[in-house]
Amino acid sequence: GIIANVGTTLLGTLGTAQDVLTRLPGVVLDKDNLQVLGKGEPVVYINKRKLNSLSELTSLQSEDISTVELITNPGVEYDAEGRSVIIIKTKQRLEGLAVMAVGNWTQRKYAGTNSNLNINYTKDKVTFYTGYNLQYVKRDSEEYRNNNIKYQSINQDYNSSSSYIYDRKLNMVNFGIDWNINEKQTIGAQYQGSFRNGSSIMKSEKELYLEDQLKEYNDYQNKIKDKPKQHLAYVYHTGQWSDKYKTNLTLQYLKNTYKRYQDISEFINNATRDTINLVSDNTYDLYSAQQS
Repeated sequence: GIIANVGTTLLGTLGTAQDVLTRLPGVVLDKDNLQVLGKGEPVVYINKRKLNSLSELTSLQSEDISTVELITNPGVEYDAEGRSVIIIKTKQRLEGLAVMAVGNWTQRKYAGTNSNLNINYTKDKVTFYTGYNLQYVKRDSEEYRNNNIKYQSINQDYNSSSSYIYDRKLNMVNFGIDWNINEKQTIGAQYQGSFRNGSSIMKSEKELYLEDQLKEYNDYQNKIKDKPKQHLAYVYHTGQWSDKYKTNLTLQYLKNTYKRYQDISEFINNATRDTINLVSDNTYDLYSAQQS
């Protein structure tokens, strides 16, 4: 395994816990998913609490982290199921109110942001916390092609163009409470909400000319709007009962809602434009209890 000191090194200035983890050897961020090479997505603990969603890593600031440990072959005491384990230990929280705001703004063709606001209040052994994360990204692409084929006295031209534009806005909120009863007992509860609005538009146009005469024309459009929502609430308890026996109990409720609106239209030659409208709406609720 690997143990990295964060609080006393430059790692503590990187921004968030996710930024710190991606600096560990063998840990990468693949399409917003944390991966350990050869092991897949890791199981992550903050102190003694197992994370239900890795999105929480964007709410923990690097300057609040003491050490990070990567265990590639964890023992049976961790609920890892063959995966690796990452243990994040935070600095001892001082009593009082702490507010942290971090903004990351990028400007290319379109502006983007990844911003966090975190508020913590600690009194005695109890900590109340809340956080908000805003992510916005927009990108596009265009492609043009022209092919000319000459065979004997026949001249054929094929022209095509395509464009794609995508934007996504993600809002994440969390709030909870942690109570460190003593050095061996911790109990807490948390709510996490994720709300995303995304849209994409894909267009393509094709033309076929034979001896400079338009013989075939195709215009295709595909518009998609996605509105997934997730609500996660859970309570947990961790206990160190002896040197060889410890428990982790988690009770959780998960509600997922996914709505998609899709409009597909196509125009071929002089025919009327064909349009298809699709709507999908999926919702499920999950209750679970985990004991390890």
